[in-house]
Amino acid sequence: MRKAASLDNTAAVIDIGPDFIKMKVSAMKGGKIEEIDKLEMPTNLGHEIFNNSKVSFECLRNISEILNGYFEILREYGVKKFKVITSTFFKEAQNYEYVVDQIKIRNNVDVDILEDGLEKSLIYSEIVKRIRLRDRNCKNILIAYVGASSVGLAIYSKDSVMFSQNVRIGSLKLHDILGNVQDQTSDFGTVLGEYIDRMLSRISLPLKKEEINSLIIAGSQIDLIERLCGNKIKSGESVIDSANLHDFYKSISKMTGELISEKYDISMQEADLFFTSMAIYHRVLLMTNLKSVTSLKIELWNGIMAQMLCSKGEAFFERNIRKNSINSAKTIASHFKCDMMHTQAAYRYASLIFDKMEKVHGLDDKNKLFLELAIILHEVGYYVNSKYQRISTFDIIKNLEIYGLEQKDVNMVAHISKYDEFTVPSMVNEEYKFLSTENKLAISKMVAIFRVANALDKSKKQKFKDIKVKLTDKNLIITTESDKNVYLEKWAFNKCVPFFEEVFGINPQLIVKTLLF
Repeated sequence: MRKAASLDNTAAVIDIGPDFIKMKVSAMKGGKIEEIDKLEMPTNLGHEIFNNSKVSFECLRNISEILNGYFEILREYGVKKFKVITSTFFKEAQNYEYVVDQIKIRNNVDVDILEDGLEKSLIYSEIVKRIRLRDRNCKNILIAYVGASSVGLAIYSKDSVMFSQNVRIGSLKLHDILGNVQDQTSDFGTVLGEYIDRMLSRISLPLKKEEINSLIIAGSQIDLIERLCGNKIKSGESVIDSANLHDFYKSISKMTGELISEKYDISMQEADLFFTSMAIYHRVLLMTNLKSVTSLKIELWNGIMAQMLCSKGEAFFERNIRKNSINSAKTIASHFKCDMMHTQAAYRYASLIFDKMEKVHGLDDKNKLFLELAIILHEVGYYVNSKYQRISTFDIIKNLEIYGLEQKDVNMVAHISKYDEFTVPSMVNEEYKFLSTENKLAISKMVAIFRVANALDKSKKQKFKDIKVKLTDKNLIITTESDKNVYLEKWAFNKCVPFFEEVFGINPQLIVKTLLF
């Protein structure tokens, strides 16, 4: 019988991936997470989804059997703390809800489907930990994570992730999309490279080639890449010479999967995925002028395991989500030519009002983050259409990828950002009307705060030196001083008062001490 070191300090993560269903059992020992067991079983799940857009009952039965086998092992260990996860690719199956329901019935377990943004943020959080051990002040690091169904690119600089985006061209998905082409051309490597280039070109990095100081790669087939490029691996990390990686990819780009399998003594499935993974890593490297690349052995479950076993793991992750999502939003706002001085002022006012209103609004820290992100991004629509800015802003934000946020969270940010002193949430709006009551209440509360904060810098000239906020039973008193004409700000503020009163039953008052002589 298998035995875990300490049941209280032991956990397991089961990852239902496109090509394998993996399980890792780990324990906390001496302040470090140590692997106890690691298992993987092949599955055709990805092939079925990418080719047929459905999961067959045969595949479902296979998944169920594998899960039952893993659960039996966990019982042998005595491990009760575990999670079953999968990523966004699962939702590409038209019948994914039926499959999740059947797994619940057959295996008595819930499957947590992680969206791309959340999945990658868990991975990046572990990569960032490694980076910080070297240098907390390092700048302009490009991070590339290649999964079976998607590729994530992020920019890390000065202790935070300032940019992140995903594109759905993972190693397995790429193989299934272009598999037939390989049999029809002798230069499949060129076709593959051009397709990857086209997909990656949709990601607009905020840095030029020459500004990228280093590249970290992780994910699919990284073990094979490290081994076959002949690098020494130390502590799950390897430095690969760029010329070696270029030459190696060139040598296999003309080879068939059979030849790769035979030459390097790997299975056909490994050979196919290795080729597409190498192609992606190679094209990412071409986005830089670097002479070397660092590879890290980091997977999704590393981040989840850290949350499950580290007493401060979840708090650390939440702090990083906040910091990185805000910095990512600032990068986006800068891209859309937003007035960052105005943004900073409104952000400061909104945060202060939110904190002072804590006893009245009943909102949590996550809602505060939504409000802050809405403030940062509320002018992006001007870049597209100044006449219909509010509509443009809403449409842009709801289609953004914001670091660490799920789509439902991004939608909340979009709803908050679309209002000004003349507009408030209304049942006339179709997208607002069909929100849950809980979300409508939360949005209305944050909009009330958002409009007041935004009004305080209506002229975008930061006329107030400082503001102080005091909450009484009936009033929210905002006191400040200025040596400028603040009539416009007072006018905009007064326009926001009625809705604020309607939502909170509190009357906001603006008291300005004039410094004009």
